Amino acid sequence: MSSNLLLYFMGELDQHSATASRNLSNWTRACYITPLFGAFLVDGYIGKYWTIASSSILYAIVSPLKLF
Repeated sequence: MSSNLLLYFMGELDQHSATASRNLSNWTRACYITPLFGAFLVDGYIGKYWTIASSSILYAIVSPLKLF
């Protein structure tokens, strides 16, 4: 996956290899940090059942829209 993203940065977005590599590192870092932040938020403040219920409702509303 990371090699495809690097090729996308360099080919489609026309980034220099150093910039594309930095952006790939930032993307990878964000992919590892955001679940930790989400887990802290859910466990500490929201609660797992409210998170599951609200995510399910949001999914049920958004999924018929075919955004992608």
